[in-house]
Amino acid sequence: MRIAVISDIRGNLTALQSVLTAIDSEEGRLDGIVCAGDVVGLGPHPNEVVEVFRERNIEVVLGNYDDAVAFDRLSSGRDFPDAESEEVDNAAVLWTRQTLTSENLTYLQGLPRDIRVLPGGAGVAIKRNQQDERASEYRRTFFLRAIMGGAFRAPVSATKRVLVVHGSTRALNEFIRGDTAHSILGVLARDIQADVLITGHAATNFRRDAHGVTFVGVGPVDGLGTAHYAIVNVGSEVDVTFGEAQFDLQQHLQALRHSGLPQELATQAANG
Repeated sequence: MRIAVISDIRGNLTALQSVLTAIDSEEGRLDGIVCAGDVVGLGPHPNEVVEVFRERNIEVVLGNYDDAVAFDRLSSGRDFPDAESEEVDNAAVLWTRQTLTSENLTYLQGLPRDIRVLPGGAGVAIKRNQQDERASEYRRTFFLRAIMGGAFRAPVSATKRVLVVHGSTRALNEFIRGDTAHSILGVLARDIQADVLITGHAATNFRRDAHGVTFVGVGPVDGLGTAHYAIVNVGSEVDVTFGEAQFDLQQHLQALRHSGLPQELATQAANG
């Protein structure tokens, strides 16, 4: 199973178009594209970005900005250096919510907090909101052991289990990075019932193997003129490669300045 992963588009249509072009040009078969959240939030084209995801049937998990926009939260859940930065962020979330069509807002409201990606015929199969799989699996195993006794052996899958979230399985805005404490990764690994955990949010690419789990972080599509993505190949082993696509930053900045979003966002986007 070979999938492309993107994250943190945040309403940047220019970057999204560039990264999808790069992914479509990848050599070798791809079984699908998944997104680790933050489809909207700070960019000038929230409707256009959502419509790309809907038209291409790209599976998406809920990000902290998606959540703030969709459910009218008081904040995006980020930490801010000062009150002014928080006001700008809140204004961007409000503008995005008011700009989205009712159909696209409903789409955001229906995004799952997690997805499990499985091999599925000509592509991939998706299970949404499956964090309680551990309890379900325990009940199935208990039932079969009760019937079959010592003859029962839990099946061993040749393909590793893949779980995609935005921040972590505990919170949309929890960062997982390459330097996250080993003990924290241990807590996460114990509860996720997966062999591969793919996340966005932390604005960095990384792969780290710890506690029997491969943690994969995917950098943002909405970068400083550079859109990031990952190709994750999962079978009995896990292979991860990271890619980049350059996009027209000036085009994006011009769209920001003429969108009605706070002008400070264009300055932030230009300076990274």
